[in-house]
Amino acid sequence: MNKNLFGQTREQLPQKFPISSIDRRDHRKCTSEEKSILTSSLIKHMRLGDVERSIETYWKMRITGVPQEYIVKRLCAFCWEDATGSDILIYASALQTTWQHDSDNAIMRTIIACCRSEKFWNSREEADLEVLRIRVRESVKEQAKKGLLVIDDFPSFCRDHYTIQGRALGATRLSHPNNRFCGILQGGLNLRAETIAYGQPSPDKPSLYDSEIVRECAKRIQSVDEYMQEHGITEADMQKKAV
Repeated sequence: MNKNLFGQTREQLPQKFPISSIDRRDHRKCTSEEKSILTSSLIKHMRLGDVERSIETYWKMRITGVPQEYIVKRLCAFCWEDATGSDILIYASALQTTWQHDSDNAIMRTIIACCRSEKFWNSREEADLEVLRIRVRESVKEQAKKGLLVIDDFPSFCRDHYTIQGRALGATRLSHPNNRFCGILQGGLNLRAETIAYGQPSPDKPSLYDSEIVRECAKRIQSVDEYMQEHGITEADMQKKAV
């Protein structure tokens, strides 16, 4: 008899896990603490980019009966929490929907992709964003804990055509200034016009939502770039109009 991590006595069990017996009912499964250390090992080796040790750990999990659904869940979490870039998110999405068709190969390929992927700590920008998301989350939770959370402290452009508050303010009129960043046609045209004029849309810059070019484009159902080309308007002209 020995004790587990929680000081509880348990029977000493053999440590051999023959692959041939993996699906047998009497096959010895790993304990909860063994599962946790195996999971930790997989995550740590993937973070360090060690493909061989990561795959080795996967097979230890596989042979000791850790459910593949659980492993898939942890791999998807790794893709969202540790790795960066659109490619690894494609792996996560594909793994969630197709892993059962060829589970071992799908999981191992995803493990390899996780090992080779860029991690958030490889980039100053991504590292800063990682801290930012946690800081903002904790700030909102702390406000709620103290009873100081304010729900409606949003700028006017959030109260647009698609919100109850916006419609009460008259944003059902497409010309309403609250629709500046709205998903309606004129809002999308304004976003493009502001991108051309300012480099990117900004609430701190003058709105182009009610400008002649945006209104005309909305009326004609024409893109801003098409209108500019048709009338010989350059990006420099747009920037001057926006000043």
